[in-house]
Amino acid sequence: MKRIDVTELQEKISNSAALNESLEVERDGCLVGYFLPIKKKDPEKIKAAIDRLDAAIEHALAGSTLTRDEFADLLDLSKPFPLPYDD
Repeated sequence: MKRIDVTELQEKISNSAALNESLEVERDGCLVGYFLPIKKKDPEKIKAAIDRLDAAIEHALAGSTLTRDEFADLLDLSKPFPLPYDD
């Protein structure tokens, strides 16, 4: 990630080519923040990614006794992962 001075930030973000670049912003040599551009979303790419995820889930569940909800629950990182010997 490129580091720039805060005084350069306006010039950088006014350049449309720079809007694809993440930047570390500093003042007097000290890091004060980050510039993280928001990328435009392509609805067709999003739908294609969701369709691929759905197909992967179906493949993972084929022959399993898990429901989709149980599978999703296993992927919930806020919960401890159940180990095979947990009861």
